[in-house]
Amino acid sequence: MNKGLIYLIQPERLIGINRFKIGFSAVTDPTNIVVANGKKARYLAIMECYDARSLLGEIKEIFDDKFTMLGDDNYYEGDEDEIVKTFTESVNDFIHSSDNCDGECDSECDCDEKSANSEEPSVTELVCNNCTVEIIECFEEELESMRGEISHIKNTLNKTNEFVQIILNEIKELNNQLKINKPVKPNENKIKINGKEYLVEKDNVFTVKLDGTKGVIYGKYINGQVLKYESPDK
Repeated sequence: MNKGLIYLIQPERLIGINRFKIGFSAVTDPTNIVVANGKKARYLAIMECYDARSLLGEIKEIFDDKFTMLGDDNYYEGDEDEIVKTFTESVNDFIHSSDNCDGECDSECDCDEKSANSEEPSVTELVCNNCTVEIIECFEEELESMRGEISHIKNTLNKTNEFVQIILNEIKELNNQLKINKPVKPNENKIKINGKEYLVEKDNVFTVKLDGTKGVIYGKYINGQVLKYESPDK
């Protein structure tokens, strides 16, 4: 049979009033209990035992007789000192019964004597006031570790952004180097090619005579580029 945890806490929303919650966990790691109930809850007792589910049932029967059960059957109202005392005594009694007799006592078995002479504690208290601090410190260590991972991710992203910017700058520089033949844009329907002035009408390019009038056709003006007509004789 595996060990589990039985616990008595006061949830954060009940702090300041005499209302408490009991419960159990099927594993001995108290982290699940803290995650489920929050770090701000008061952890009055968390104790390790076998068959925690059965023990919870027995404790609830005792609590039903001594304290006021609230809407949820795991919540009780009563004097804090009395509730803590009843809880720990119930757990100890259950552990004594399970460890010493285990349901197999015969006529020669003196359970009370064995219990009185036993030097080992009947239960391992995992959480009290000091242990709560240890659990919180554990969470703080995990949080600090997560912060370190986040910082590492941020540094990696920053380096990646720097690398991307370097690539973009190189692409920009390459584009500037490739712009050898810039498109010729007409200025008032006139353009200059190799120092000579030409006239643009729609998509046709004409030479300009000395008197500034339109001469013969020179080529085509397409997408900002001048394409010169070639003589059929060449």
